[in-house]
Amino acid sequence: MQFTLDSIQPPHLRQTNKAHNANVQSLVTFADLQHVLHSYIVSERHRQRIQSAYELAEKAHRGVRRQSGEPYIQHPLEVALLLAEMYIDADGIIAALLHDVVEDTDYTLDDLRQAFGSQVTIIVDGVTKFTALARTQGEISGPSPDEKRRSYAETVRKLLVAMAEEPRVIALKIADRVHNMRTLVATSPAHQRKTSLETREIYIPLAKRLGMARAQAELEDLAFLYLDPERYAALLQDVKENMEYRLPLLNEIGSTLQTELQRAGLHATIQVCQKHLVSIKRKLEFGPLQPLEQIHDLLSLRILVETDRECYMALGRVHSLWKAKDGCIKDYIATPKLNGYQSLHTTVFALGKSLIEMQIRTPDMQRTADYGLASYWYLQERLRKEGQEKASTSSWWLSYREMVSWITQLRQWQRELPQNTDEFVEAFKADTFQEQIFVFTPKGEVKDLPGGSTPLDMAYRIHPDLGNHCAGARVTTINQHGLLDTRLVPLDYELKDGEIVDIQIHSDIHPTREWLLFARTAAARSAIRRALQTLDRSKLLHLKQEPPSDLPEKADQREKESFPPSPNARATRLASCCAPLPGDPIIGAILPQEDFIVHQLSCKQIDQARQNTAAQLIKVDWESIHAESYLVPVLIRAHDRAGLIRDISIVIADANLNMTSVASASSHGSASITVTIQFEASEHFLAQLASILHQLQGVKNVIEAQRASNSSS
Repeated sequence: MQFTLDSIQPPHLRQTNKAHNANVQSLVTFADLQHVLHSYIVSERHRQRIQSAYELAEKAHRGVRRQSGEPYIQHPLEVALLLAEMYIDADGIIAALLHDVVEDTDYTLDDLRQAFGSQVTIIVDGVTKFTALARTQGEISGPSPDEKRRSYAETVRKLLVAMAEEPRVIALKIADRVHNMRTLVATSPAHQRKTSLETREIYIPLAKRLGMARAQAELEDLAFLYLDPERYAALLQDVKENMEYRLPLLNEIGSTLQTELQRAGLHATIQVCQKHLVSIKRKLEFGPLQPLEQIHDLLSLRILVETDRECYMALGRVHSLWKAKDGCIKDYIATPKLNGYQSLHTTVFALGKSLIEMQIRTPDMQRTADYGLASYWYLQERLRKEGQEKASTSSWWLSYREMVSWITQLRQWQRELPQNTDEFVEAFKADTFQEQIFVFTPKGEVKDLPGGSTPLDMAYRIHPDLGNHCAGARVTTINQHGLLDTRLVPLDYELKDGEIVDIQIHSDIHPTREWLLFARTAAARSAIRRALQTLDRSKLLHLKQEPPSDLPEKADQREKESFPPSPNARATRLASCCAPLPGDPIIGAILPQEDFIVHQLSCKQIDQARQNTAAQLIKVDWESIHAESYLVPVLIRAHDRAGLIRDISIVIADANLNMTSVASASSHGSASITVTIQFEASEHFLAQLASILHQLQGVKNVIEAQRASNSSS
């Protein structure tokens, strides 16, 4: 066997070179698409539907050209071809061919529904809505950080909803972005930068989270090319020169391994794989300080065999030839990653002290490694053909089951995300884009969580009731002697990769505000807040006596004098709109079927209540009100900077206070942030409020921090 540098260059690097030389870039034809489709779509009816979709798209886009000069039909064809390589089903291919028809031509969704059915229409509609939203967000005037943050939040929110409702939407959008990045050379430098930044912020993390490794690698390298072209060219040249002397070593190792596998009766395909540029850049920037020459996995060997059993046999033959590096053997076949990834990994000392990384897998595993969640429909079709009994004995069944679990979890998580824009962005980044750890339940089920997660996050991931009564966890690990080590850990313990976590519960345990400091995931924090609100409602204030009926009437006959307490009064609460505090002039309002609500006297809600004939207004004083807690809106004015909201949150959390909401606005470098803080009602409340305002005043860049005036809301 003999490999050359050209033969192992990743497809996206070859495509990048083509994109910069239009003279050598050949046009894709429908025949090219059909050639790939016929390898897995056998239904003549589906093939005919795809043919009809192409004919409609070609007619709709006829005469239109892209900025690159090529006919517009090339774009939907290329996107459909990318999805066909992922073995997306017929509806997904049809939607890819038609995804720009509704947006750019006179055809409507009803036209598509009548011709191709509701499923295709749902996918096209999801893509069209997201594209329109992204375009609108991109046209927002003003470069303020708050506007950018809200734009980003709305974009990722739409993506998340689309993923949860119809996963093919996001697979199509990622393929659409891959082709747009491939042809970005034809656009202006400003557009190249804007598109590349959006790709880096949104599409690359999503492709990674969905396990779409090929799309992720291509998007990363193309974004790198346009955002830092000089560094891209320099690193590309260094990598090429470095690999030229590594190839003879890899060819020699590959030949030795091929001979050994044949001797063992294993039919294997051995490939040399090149690490993509951004992955190399990350190692140089964030790994241990080392020159390019010492990164051992610039090139690696991939061994493809037919069955799971042969994977383990091949691993044994590898280790019979070369010594494995301690701690570098990983079995993702028995325990797939949540996105379905499966493989055996090992790193060996070959030909002296040269470290060589090897991955051993089947072709099905390779497809899942390349396309991740996009393999869902291919595996779903295999399940239909083979039946669950046969499928459940295959390794790909574990991948399919993990994908189904992830989609279900995604839908639940989407419903539980906080709605506040700033919190949503941070939650989405943390829960979706952050590195994940994988832990096990006692029954062997895999749960993925963001790094730094605690037993609380694990408990709420399983079920809200489990989280609400979580008392800690019993964690089992393998110690340095290879023995099982089990110990009880508290709520704030940071879980580690591979641990078996048995959640401990107690009926007397309930959420407290302190739990918000322990929880890392948005879903857990959201569930804790809901539980706290439920507990707070059970502790609502009560006035102890009904007002006497013979109180003197005033100009407004519905306004009564303050009255002494009674045990039969309605539940009473302080209004959130104006957030009254002791010392504020107040008034009570009663509406039919509502609690007794205490407002500031100047609150606009009281003006509206005076116009409502069904409302009763009652004069009250603070002596008749015994609050459990107070909500205080605090207005913070500051010079805007990165991390400002984070630092404000830390000050509040360090004071053991709960921040129930946050809103911000920014213009010309100045930020205005309003946070609502929950205080326990006590004799020290006013002193505590003064103290937290003083501490907030000390945060870097903060100009002033004061109680916000909400009475006019």
